[in-house]
Amino acid sequence: MNSIQEEFKKRKRNQIIGTIIVSIAMVVVIITEGNISPVVIIIGVVIFSFKNWRCPNCNKYLGKSLSPKFCQHCGEELV
Repeated sequence: MNSIQEEFKKRKRNQIIGTIIVSIAMVVVIITEGNISPVVIIIGVVIFSFKNWRCPNCNKYLGKSLSPKFCQHCGEELV
């Protein structure tokens, strides 16, 4: 079971790194074209999502599901 968790963490880390690289590339392209407003909107949405979408019990990120019933970390029921 430990190796499964390690593999999951490794894949998650790789996805995050890939997302960051793609995001930086998008920002560079948008800035070089002279239009900064989409960058500000994208950054704002990402910050809001990570700050707001948290479990009230353990304060961990709830993930990408649209309407979770339970926290995947602590099992707290979400209404």
